[in-house]
Amino acid sequence: MLAAWALRQVVPQVPAPQVTMLPAPPPPPPVVVFDPTPGLLRDVRTAQDEQGRLSATLASLREDLAAKLKACKPPDLPEDGWKKRDLAVLEGCWLLGQETSARLKRTGRPDVLGVTTASRLCFSRDGRGTFEISNRFDGAVDHCQGRVSAVYQSEGVVRITHPNLPCARDGAAAGHWMADTLTCRRLDDTRAICRHANGVESEFRRAGVAQ
Repeated sequence: MLAAWALRQVVPQVPAPQVTMLPAPPPPPPVVVFDPTPGLLRDVRTAQDEQGRLSATLASLREDLAAKLKACKPPDLPEDGWKKRDLAVLEGCWLLGQETSARLKRTGRPDVLGVTTASRLCFSRDGRGTFEISNRFDGAVDHCQGRVSAVYQSEGVVRITHPNLPCARDGAAAGHWMADTLTCRRLDDTRAICRHANGVESEFRRAGVAQ
């Protein structure tokens, strides 16, 4: 027994191992799978609602445009008709826009200068019609009228011609207004400018259109 004690004093005692049990790690979180379906459905419903609103707006705009086009007065001298050489655009009457110079020729005597105070061109759809012109010379007014015709030229202008026009002054015959050729070009939707053979230019507007 003494020997056993002595051995314990000499030989180191090895402690008995202790094992501690640790808890198992928690399981990994479940994998979340993104489902785009709800968001896509919301987008589809939003797009459908927006399409409905846009369709209603488009229908309203179309109705408004149709009403405005119906109420819109066509131009007096439409450019497309002029370019197509459609004589129907001349249909109706056209008035001189402002006074122009006039010259009365007299055989064996000096010419008399005067003023063209009024002029009117009236056409049917085929370019045929009448021409009336009033000129003032020395305080007296000569009123002349006769037939007229219009044709388109290749360069995009209208040539209007008339023969000698019989004139009257105070109800009595007063000679004639010489035959003339007017070369007319379109200015805009309401006006045309016509150059006479003597170089004088006259502006014409459709009758009833304010200057």
